[in-house]
Parts: sequence; structure tokens; C-alpha cells
Amino acid sequence: MEFKLHNGSGGLCCKSCGRQDKQLNTYDWLADIPGNAEESEMVEIQFKNTRKGYFRNSNKIPLEKGDIVAVEATPGHDIGVVTLTGRLVPLQMRKANIKSEADIKRIYRKAKQVDMDKYNEAKAREHSTMIRARQIALDLNLNMKIGDVEYQGDGNKAIFYYIADERVDFRQLIKVLADAFHVRIEMKQIGARQEAGRIGAAKSDYLWIVDPIDGTLNFMHGIPQYAVSIALAYRGEVVAGVIYDVAKNELFTAAKGEGAFLDNRRIRVSDRKDMNRAVIGTGFPFRRSDDFKGYMMSFMRVAERTAGIRRPGSAALDLAWVAAGRYDGFWEFSLKPWDVAAGGLIVLEAGGLITDLTGGEEWLETGNVCAGNPKIFAQLLPLVGKLPVNTQTEAAQNEKVQIKNDKVRRTLSTKKA
Repeated sequence: MEFKLHNGSGGLCCKSCGRQDKQLNTYDWLADIPGNAEESEMVEIQFKNTRKGYFRNSNKIPLEKGDIVAVEATPGHDIGVVTLTGRLVPLQMRKANIKSEADIKRIYRKAKQVDMDKYNEAKAREHSTMIRARQIALDLNLNMKIGDVEYQGDGNKAIFYYIADERVDFRQLIKVLADAFHVRIEMKQIGARQEAGRIGAAKSDYLWIVDPIDGTLNFMHGIPQYAVSIALAYRGEVVAGVIYDVAKNELFTAAKGEGAFLDNRRIRVSDRKDMNRAVIGTGFPFRRSDDFKGYMMSFMRVAERTAGIRRPGSAALDLAWVAAGRYDGFWEFSLKPWDVAAGGLIVLEAGGLITDLTGGEEWLETGNVCAGNPKIFAQLLPLVGKLPVNTQTEAAQNEKVQIKNDKVRRTLSTKKA
């Protein structure tokens, strides 16, 4: 079993639990470039909250963002999550003023169940350790506040984060803490702002979802089909979206309940009804983990029934073009939230529909997207989705999709009300 960071909880769990979207992580704008992860053996690893380190993947373990790994520590080992791989890691190391790679520690392995058991056992002691440590510091008349405690993944070491306005003599405190908790002790001073970040006081209901270059490969090859995509989510729901087509100087915008616009001009999805006259946008998966065979089957089904399929290379612009009526529909697998967050809202505000491949509302979470004007959407979803198209008649397929459409429309109407 492989383990990944559980999205939103700060905890670690099995790989199926979700993606990792820490706000303080570096945006990897090269992530979509094939072979990027193999460009450097250096890997950025994040531990509790804001603590990060750089480690050498000398064993060539296949790693991707979100993987939980066991890394070399002093003493023993620690457990962290991969936050960056590939070409950007050496640049981040340079920014962190790490000049020599000689002392870089190693990544041992992807975390196993025994590693996670020790990790969870150690983490369960952190709060009670912090409370007791505060009392110990008070009993020693030390003018300081212990703001957080972080146990190393194997439980052999604890870091005590503290705030103090003046110099503190820790010699007696460290001795008492070591006797009390039977671990190696490390003291780290932090400021008030850092403490707020560690304990979560700086969390907000709002979240910006930004892709500075959607269509990175096009950009790198001088192909003028890329965009800046920005979305704003409030308590998990996208409420505003902007897509800027750099080459064409076109600005697509939408706000929840306010409609969709192109350069301040209201836009609507197309009114085309016949699938055999429709133009559909898509994107080809290229990662080894993607279901390329399944995608090609859906591609052939769509190609047989439409006027044409287009694949320009920017999912954000594909969705914007659906909203503007240039495309009649769009589908793609394995997209990221920053690829589709703004475009999905713009499609909805332009009168279109967007769902995951089952006709559900988890398109932002799954990255599997089907969108279009209502009539074309009803015919496109059975061709690319999870419905058994080979064993149903076309009429039966459309009837099932129409039921799903009605459910989605009722949900959207309820949300707007």
C-alpha cells in the first residue's frame, strides 16, 4: 500500500484519500513536462506545517508530489511528504542558501505500514507533550511560551517551538524535558506570525487557485495557445474565475450568479443540437499512470459522431471556448484543479453544463471533466463517461444522461436560490 497526504486535514493516509494542495508549496509549473521528475535526484520534502528539507533520491525511487516517504534523520528516520521534484528543486535549494549538497541526507523508501504506525503513534503524543512542556517551563520560571511540538516520524526526537522576547537559558529545561519524555530534544525559536501559521490561526475561508501558465508545453515551444487561469473559492465552492489568453489578448471572466463575459461582453454557450455538426475540444493524457487506452476508446466514439475534434493544449482555454460558443463540448481526463476551476465556473455562468465522467459534481476533485451546451453535453457524456455505451441503445443512453442533467440543473438552481 502506498501513502499520500490527505487533502485539507494535515494528516497522512493511504494513497486513495486525495491530493495535496498546501498553500505554502512552490507551484511546479514544469509538472506537466514529460520526464521533469527525472531531471534531478534532489527532492523537496515537507514535514509538519511549514518545516521543509531537501533530500537525495539516490535509489531512484519513482516519486511524485504527495507521496509520503521515510527519510534519513539524526538519529533514526523521519516521515514527510514530497512537495517538489524535478528541475525546480535545485532552484529552491539556491533560494534557501543551500550551497553544498555534500551533507544532504537520503530518502530511504516510500512509507510502509510500519512507518505509518510509528508516525501516528508519535503524532498522537504531540498535544499532551506541549501542554506538559508549558507547565515545566512555567515551573522553571522561564519567560517563554512553547507554541508547538513536533515529534520526528520514528518518535525518537521532539522539536519544541517557542516564543521569547529575551534570551532564555535552556540547559535545565532541556534536561527536564529529556527526562520527562525520553526523547532527544531540539529547541527552535519562532516569531508570533510563524506561530499563527503553525497553529492554523492564519487559515481563511477563501482560497486562490492559480495556474500562471496553462499550456506550459505550448509556451515552451512558442505555440501561441496558453493562458493565465485564476479562480477564487469560498469555503470550497468556486465563486469567481478569470482566464486570460495572452496571445490573443482575450479576457474571459465570471462570478457566481453574475454571468460570463469576454472582454466585458456577455457570452453564452452555443445552441447547436446535432452531435454530427458539433466541434468538440479535448486533451491527450501523457502520464504513464493515465488510462490512455480508455481515453482512445472514448476518442474514437466521439470522432465517429461529430464534425471534428480539436486538441490545442490548454484546458483552461478549451473551457473558455465552450463558454463562448466556439466549441460545443469538451472532455478530458486527469486534470488538476488549477486547470479547470476558473473555466468550469465560466462554462456554468454561460449556460453550459460541466460534470465528472459519471455525471456527478466531483469534476474539480477528480479532474475528469465533461462539459458543453446542454444538448451536446447530453450526447457527449455517454460517449466519454462511465456509462456502458456498448450495451445500450443511443436513445437509452440519452435518457440516462437527461436524468443526470435534470438533477444537475436542480442542484445548480438550489445553490443559486
